[in-house]
Amino acid sequence: MKIRGISTHFVYTGPHRNWTLVKIDTDEGIHGWGEATVEGKEKTVAEAIHELERQLIGRDPFEIEKLWQEMYRDAFWVGGPILTSAMKRFPYQSTTMTGMMTPARNFQWDK
Repeated sequence: MKIRGISTHFVYTGPHRNWTLVKIDTDEGIHGWGEATVEGKEKTVAEAIHELERQLIGRDPFEIEKLWQEMYRDAFWVGGPILTSAMKRFPYQSTTMTGMMTPARNFQWDK
């Protein structure tokens, strides 16, 4: 499975509390949703997400740790609230997709 596209969507809930939603699509038709909001900077976060998209297209969405480290550490300016907000839901979206593909019997449970 490979990441095919990333799109951003806005939900306007008020003047200071709007949400930036992120959708990751795969070549197998599975997608994951997440939220990546910095209040008052919704469009700035969306642009950061689209910048990160270049690194993610064609990649395996289940290489969560590897992709997250590349997005964070390979940037010229490491960190900051905009970049980390743009990245923060990627692991959640990928694990959501994993759950949609993996039967419950395949999960490992701690005793």
